[in-house]
Amino acid sequence: MIVRYHTSAGKRIAVYPLSAFETRSFGSPLVDFKQPTISGTPQGYTVYGSYMYYLTGDAYPGDGTPTGDGNSYVTSIDINTGTVKQGPVLTKAGSTLHYREPEGLAIYRTDAGEARLFIGFATGVEGDRRSSICYKNALV
Repeated sequence: MIVRYHTSAGKRIAVYPLSAFETRSFGSPLVDFKQPTISGTPQGYTVYGSYMYYLTGDAYPGDGTPTGDGNSYVTSIDINTGTVKQGPVLTKAGSTLHYREPEGLAIYRTDAGEARLFIGFATGVEGDRRSSICYKNALV
């Protein structure tokens, strides 16, 4: 389980075994490090293996009509060192959607064993927002 939290010294990341949440024993995370500097509006994060995936970005400006490639970026962080491994990398997932605001990340493993990084976006016109889920299957 990965947790992003705030201290007086700034944002930090901690990774715990799932058993810590089952027993409510949070004294000894597997790792705990200062969040690396990543520009952009934070929108979500997840962990898979030795990497944290971190999503930043904003909605398309104005009426939500696609303009350029947007500014949704995914960054991978090595949780053993706390350093950026790759990125930020622009993702064009869902780039043709009318209104597109990144909202979160999740890892999914198919029955065949393929790992997929799901990226969630708020989509649609104001007053009738929907969610769209796209995925990447090439991970660090």
